[in-house]
Formats: sequence, C-alpha cells, structure tokens
Amino acid sequence: NSLLLKMTKNTTDRGEFRDDGFQPLSGVWTGKYGDTNGGASDDVSEIKRNEMLHIVERCKEKNVQLIMVTSPFYGHFTFSKTLAVTDSICKTNNIPYISFLNKEEFKDAALFSTGDHLNEKGANLFSSEMASLLKTCIAQ
Repeated sequence: NSLLLKMTKNTTDRGEFRDDGFQPLSGVWTGKYGDTNGGASDDVSEIKRNEMLHIVERCKEKNVQLIMVTSPFYGHFTFSKTLAVTDSICKTNNIPYISFLNKEEFKDAALFSTGDHLNEKGANLFSSEMASLLKTCIAQ
C-alpha cells in the first residue's frame, strides 16, 4: 500500500510514472561546490547501527554477498560519523564498501537535481559505474 502512495506522489511531483522502478529527477543543481558533511548529524543511531549489523549477519547466514555503497554527493564530502561506522562495519566483516563521494566524475553540477540527488543524466552515469564495479566485486 505504501508503494502505491509513493508511486502516486512521484507521479504528481515529477509528472511521470515508470514501472521499471526508476523515477528520474529533472533539473540541474545550481548550488556551489564546497566542503560539506551533507548536513549529516554527528549522532549515530544505535538502532540503525544494530539494523546494519543485523543485515550483515543475515547475509552471512544466507550466504549472500553484501556490498555497501554510498552514492555521489555534489560537494567535497569531509566527514560523517554514520559513514565512519559503515566503513568500520565493512572492514570488520570484510564487506566491499564502494563510496562515490568525492569522485572526480561526479563533480559536475549538471549530473545533480539537488545536492544529494542525481538527475537522469547523473543516474545513468552512476548506474553504469555501479554495474562495472559490481562485476568486479562479484568476480572476486
């Protein structure tokens, strides 16, 4: 039921409905590129940390290869405790962690609809990069 509401809202907000799971954002971000933490709070929720650990354990139990990914952000991302916790959990559990933060190919405002959301052009580039990296991770 909530998926139906989300799809309806997306159709209203973006004027387009697609049944392939992709709801493209339009527009180009006009904000300035600079140092940021993405507005992230320095608080790390113990509940979210435990949920992440639960996902890690379930994947181990089910023999599912887990790969963590942080999507691009328009700006030079400096630090986030949440991302530091993610990185630590990945290192401790030998999980590949792919971060698209501060990647040269995503320093172009024309790829973003907002500072933290890619537009269709950016999403296509991100998807292509992800597919290539996933092939490498899965082949190992």
